[in-house]
Amino acid sequence: MIALKKSGRRITINIRGCRFETFQETLAEFPETLLGSEEKRNRFYDPQRDEYYFETDKCAFDAILFYYQSRGILSRPPTIPANAFDEELKFYGIKPDEPVEQEEQVPVMPARVWQRKLWELLEYPESSTQAALFSKLSMAVIVLSIVVFCVETLDIASTKAVKSLSFHNNTNNESVVDREETDKAQKRPTVWFIIDTCIIVWFSSEYAARLVSSPEKIKFIMSTLALIDLTAIIPYFLTLLLGDDYAPASSFTIMRVFRLLRVIRLLKLTRYVAALRILGYTVQSCKEQLTALIFLILISVVMFSSTIYFIENKENSEQFYSIPASFWWTIITMTTVGYGDMTPITPLGRLVGAFCAVFGVVVMVCLPSPVFISSFNEIYMRHIGQTIKKSERKTAGDASLKENEYGDRR
Repeated sequence: MIALKKSGRRITINIRGCRFETFQETLAEFPETLLGSEEKRNRFYDPQRDEYYFETDKCAFDAILFYYQSRGILSRPPTIPANAFDEELKFYGIKPDEPVEQEEQVPVMPARVWQRKLWELLEYPESSTQAALFSKLSMAVIVLSIVVFCVETLDIASTKAVKSLSFHNNTNNESVVDREETDKAQKRPTVWFIIDTCIIVWFSSEYAARLVSSPEKIKFIMSTLALIDLTAIIPYFLTLLLGDDYAPASSFTIMRVFRLLRVIRLLKLTRYVAALRILGYTVQSCKEQLTALIFLILISVVMFSSTIYFIENKENSEQFYSIPASFWWTIITMTTVGYGDMTPITPLGRLVGAFCAVFGVVVMVCLPSPVFISSFNEIYMRHIGQTIKKSERKTAGDASLKENEYGDRR
């Protein structure tokens, strides 16, 4: 058996002149495969160049090497045909049904014709011209709802519900408020309320249509996008139901929370914007790394806050009067924002601040960036591949339909 160099655990793999490097431990994660088994891969070992040489596809090997490095994420590059990629996987001893290919299953469609057409109109913008127009209209309504949400807070757009209608009292020259007219003014709906009501009617109708036409209703109700749709609708009806006089002591806070939830409507764009969905999938796939990063940030915040407190408390007790109060300074410094409301004045405190800023850049930018970029590229390439497959299926279906029509005419 030929051993590797004693100086390290790196393995060089030559694919038709293109060299790849990885660690032996990375390949050993899958010992049943060609590269994972030292005994199997030694058949391709070149002792003169100290590398393993393979006459296989270089583009396919990018995906295969990523399979080892990511511990099981497998995705076919869109430039490689499915049958050719399957042959590459068989050569390297990787099962072609592992694990990402399961996402490319044919979606379940409703049995009834009208439900199928409605479901395609709502969920598949690329299925027809009408579906594409509907998706653009839905996006326009979502953007309009956010614009209304922002514009109605402007002073120039705010409409006072109460207008004091006064008349002059000839007897004592006093201004008297007409209570009856004031009550009527309070009950008049503003233009923003009317627009928001129309938007909610659209959202509610869209959600109901999706629920009625869905082939798997329970799965649809529990899906992330459906929950976002529901969360965007419920606050309006709760506000309408409770009214402004509900629980006078806490109604102001409750209404503010309900109005704040309207921002969730912006997340409805993820249904129509593929880039937002890819970003969400990237965050979801990196949840373990995110958890570790959050713990590292929390530990760093406590350490730097404690250090700056004991250094600055004696000379600058007005700002750094406790460790929890120093949390704000540490977070702002680590993120390199630096508002300047809390600043160390001692030389040692400034030195700690400099270390805190540099450490924050390393932890919050340098460490997570490669992980996120790698995961984003993988998911993006998978999305491109699925898009190409859908386009090929649609083209093949259109060609078959034309052939059938031509045969019927003959």
